[in-house]
Amino acid sequence: MIDVFSVLRGAIVLDPILSSIIGGVLVGFGIGMMLREETSTGGTDLLAQFIARMTNWNVGIIIFLMDALIITIGSFIIDSTSFLYSLIVVTVVGVVTTMLTQSKGWRHYVM
Repeated sequence: MIDVFSVLRGAIVLDPILSSIIGGVLVGFGIGMMLREETSTGGTDLLAQFIARMTNWNVGIIIFLMDALIITIGSFIIDSTSFLYSLIVVTVVGVVTTMLTQSKGWRHYVM
């Protein structure tokens, strides 16, 4: 499948901030849909599900906090531009995941 789309490589060039937002929405949507079905991608998502069950916090908020902590620790070894883009992605993923995993569901925010 990657070979099919390899011809598009470089054809579409977006602003890095816009790419961060679009990527965050897509990743957040994917993770949110998985978490709604009580599945996990493993790693921090699995740990966040465990913590959410014990504390009654929203799993999206826990994932956001964990990812933000990881990005903050990583800020000591990455440049400030990469840190900013990473922070944008983590924030958007956290918001979208939280919206999809709340009991109200995503329709509450769209409709």
